[in-house]
Amino acid sequence: MRALQATEFGRPEVLTVNQIEKPKISESQLLIKVTYSGINLADTYIRKGVFPGLPTPPFTLGMEGSGIVEEMGTKVSGYKKGQLVAFSASQSYAEYVVVDTSSALEWELAVPVSLSPLAASSVSMSARTALLLTQRLSNSARKVLVHASAGSVGSVLVQLLKAQNFEVIALVGSEKKKEYVQSLGADRVLNYRQEDVQNIIKTEYSDGLDAIFNATGGHSIARDIDLLAINGHLIWYGFAENNQAPDVETALQNAFMKSIKLELFNGGTHSKQDNMSAIKSIESLLLERKIEIPAHKIYALEEGVNAHRDLESGHTVGKLIFQL
Repeated sequence: MRALQATEFGRPEVLTVNQIEKPKISESQLLIKVTYSGINLADTYIRKGVFPGLPTPPFTLGMEGSGIVEEMGTKVSGYKKGQLVAFSASQSYAEYVVVDTSSALEWELAVPVSLSPLAASSVSMSARTALLLTQRLSNSARKVLVHASAGSVGSVLVQLLKAQNFEVIALVGSEKKKEYVQSLGADRVLNYRQEDVQNIIKTEYSDGLDAIFNATGGHSIARDIDLLAINGHLIWYGFAENNQAPDVETALQNAFMKSIKLELFNGGTHSKQDNMSAIKSIESLLLERKIEIPAHKIYALEEGVNAHRDLESGHTVGKLIFQL
């Protein structure tokens, strides 16, 4: 079968389509014929070698998608052959993927859905993460800042927050993205490449922000701590800029009297039941047309280098997807 693999750690050019053996399943596994595979920023971290628990090259990338159940192990129940599932599992940039129903990895799962295969390809990782993030907020939070708000997680997060009547301030990196995120309902959209985010927020939200969802890392963490209100909550869930947080110790010392909360979020640590529930909630919202997950572009596996280049360029809007 065809699979998009990283031959070594490095730039997008290390990606190549190889012919590898079609996987065989055990008694607790599902074999899924992949229809679409979602492309996530975490895939680029793994490709570059800056992610925990890295495999040894060459290896197949990918962690979510949609597909049709082709084979079931003898101890698997709750599925039917020919059934469409949204799945999260490693090595999804391939014609077939295996999901182990008894896996100890809480995020590895397959969920039957009634969506289109294209919509289903983005719900089990990026959209699920967005929904789980909203569950971290306290009932008292009202003013919320969202980093990377035009991306696959951020764009869904903005919609979910607006559906719950939060005031959403969104950060983007271009005027095109600004227009897009405004169309999602954000109350205030700031282009961090052209506007002084810190001064604007301090002026317009002088009491501070109740919550911040930070997918960026790096120097933005210390800045975000400064922008929080009393009892504010910073949720750090990605590191598009850097997985370090310079000056954070000083920022925390300066914010000590505000009783803020800094949370490190990994959606993969939730229980399988919580993850499945989140996916079904996203499915319902999509079917009811309360949210949307637009696809920026659909790529062939052979366009893997360009797909990763595009994602890392910072110019994409919505979800990038491979069609198998």
